[in-house]
Amino acid sequence: MSTFLFILFLLIIIVIFFVITKIYNEKYKNRKALRKSEHFDKKIICNDYKVENIKEIKEKGSYVILIFGRKDLEVEKDKIKYVSHYSEEKVEVNCELPHKIEKEKVFNHLIDHTLFYITKDRYNKLLSSNTK
Repeated sequence: MSTFLFILFLLIIIVIFFVITKIYNEKYKNRKALRKSEHFDKKIICNDYKVENIKEIKEKGSYVILIFGRKDLEVEKDKIKYVSHYSEEKVEVNCELPHKIEKEKVFNHLIDHTLFYITKDRYNKLLSSNTK
């Protein structure tokens, strides 16, 4: 009888172990997929949406539309930061992904937390080029 109870106890422990590892693995896989997506999207933002690639700038209320060839990006005015030298121009993504975000919303979340550092001269030149 004691052998039966011992085996039953071991089976219960093994079942609990497998249930916990299954739950952990699902969460880990989801988080890993989000991290891959985040890394991929950051790469796209930093490579495709460079300040040097901006063709036109349009102001629309409290938003600025940055036009990159065939793509355009609508950002808030406070996401545009002015720098003094052309060498300081860059695109910077500053954010951590929330745990409960959907994979399809990662890119938009990263864009919302992206800062565009641009010189005032380039900004005015690109802004005035669309008014001519």
